[in-house]
Amino acid sequence: MPVEVKLSDIELDNALWYLEEEGQSLYLPDQFEINALRAAWDKVKPILMNVNLLSYVPKPCVQLIAPKQKFTVRPILLLDPVDLVLLTGLGLRFAPLIDKRRKVLGPNVVHSWQYSTTTDGKPQLSSNWDAWVAEVVKRKDKYPFVAKADIVDFFPRIYLHRLKNALSSVTKLEQETKAIMRLLEAWSHGTSYGIPIGPRICGILAEALLSEVDELLQSYRFDFVRYIDDYIFFAKTPSHCLKALFVLAERLQTTQGLSLNMAKTKVQPMDKLIEEFTDPSEKSAGFRHQVIEDVFGGNPYEEVEYDNLSEEQKNLLDSFDLKVMLEEALEPDIVDLPMVKFVLNVLASLHRPELAQMVLDNLERLLPAAPAVARFLSMFATEDDSIREHIARCVFDYLSQTSFVPDYYSLWLLELFARDPRWNHLAELRVIAREHRNRLVRRQAIMALGNIGDRSALLDVKSSIDDAKDWEWRGIVYACRTLPSDERNAFWRSLQPRSDWNLGTIMPRVIYEYAKSQHCNGR
Repeated sequence: MPVEVKLSDIELDNALWYLEEEGQSLYLPDQFEINALRAAWDKVKPILMNVNLLSYVPKPCVQLIAPKQKFTVRPILLLDPVDLVLLTGLGLRFAPLIDKRRKVLGPNVVHSWQYSTTTDGKPQLSSNWDAWVAEVVKRKDKYPFVAKADIVDFFPRIYLHRLKNALSSVTKLEQETKAIMRLLEAWSHGTSYGIPIGPRICGILAEALLSEVDELLQSYRFDFVRYIDDYIFFAKTPSHCLKALFVLAERLQTTQGLSLNMAKTKVQPMDKLIEEFTDPSEKSAGFRHQVIEDVFGGNPYEEVEYDNLSEEQKNLLDSFDLKVMLEEALEPDIVDLPMVKFVLNVLASLHRPELAQMVLDNLERLLPAAPAVARFLSMFATEDDSIREHIARCVFDYLSQTSFVPDYYSLWLLELFARDPRWNHLAELRVIAREHRNRLVRRQAIMALGNIGDRSALLDVKSSIDDAKDWEWRGIVYACRTLPSDERNAFWRSLQPRSDWNLGTIMPRVIYEYAKSQHCNGR
């Protein structure tokens, strides 16, 4: 009997729930396809339960280049929605075993992608930067010196055959390892290295690769903590710090083919490291942590209304000048990215528009903070028409008049218009939907046109469907739900599926049915 690797109904339910709850990507906007899969889940799930992942051929992924900072970038992958569900489901089978292996190091060594479950058994993967920092601060009086180390381009440079060995060794899931490597190899474009950046489940997979490195370091009795690919070692002397760096660098090179980032790897006094966490770039770290805990309930992305806060919470926020904090974060040649993101998220959640112009004047410099910029600006959808018009005009001036705007940034800025019809700007969106070189950016404009519901623009969009595929095709189908009834119904008839539900027809069928249902719901 042939060997098979299939996902159970519970694993598939957990995978879809996780994507809905935590988001589809660390770096890209969520897409409506996951909602469409949920709407037809009773038909989709039985098909996916029969997929043998040892022979499954995933769809090609879409790659975007996203900024890490001013002149550094990372490749972001957008996976087909069905593939993302399958990868997530299979990855969640690995997650508790990888986490269990790491626990032999002790509870406070690794602070990234920790696996747990909710009270009703749903999976959770969490990373705790504050706990990592707290472990550093806890040792400030014990060790006079520290060594910092960061792996160069960790995710893109992971060698797949070494990841395969690590997953197999850590989890003992031999067949599942073959299945997940089949997926990862298909998305590596024949290079044999790199795992997708973006899908959240890939974080715990990467942890398996560093488990044996962590165990080696602990066998030397080094005192260290790790957050993803960032290591900090603690020692009594600089020479002991240097030894730790040499052991780490040698192991990474010989067993993983990875290397340390020269610019970020150094030995220094403990008090200097503590200063880096608090001053100058993190001088408001204490305030930031207090606001997140006391105002946002531990979630910096939680939306709160200023008028609904207690007097104590209002006083806490009012005691700091967010305008000055943003100005100082923007002042250096390379912006203070953590502080920029934090201030924008606070301002967005509190719906305080006073810094909109500063953000609009610095759109180019804020490129690495694209998601935070988009979320901040999106809060003004409910403002007066004149304010909304001014913001939209500044965004389109930037998109049309700047000599180079990365597709990644265009995608995020257009998210305003794709999510809310009140932003309008029909003429500019028609041009982007028709002429932009990138299909994901065209799709964002198409989605916005669907929100507006302009017949002429949608007829243009509909006429291009024969030349569209995957993401753009699905965007066109969804956008055309707002055509006038006779033209919309004729369009539906032209798309009427002519085959039964099967693996190859899942996405066309769910999009067709979801778009029709959204029209019926008045959306």
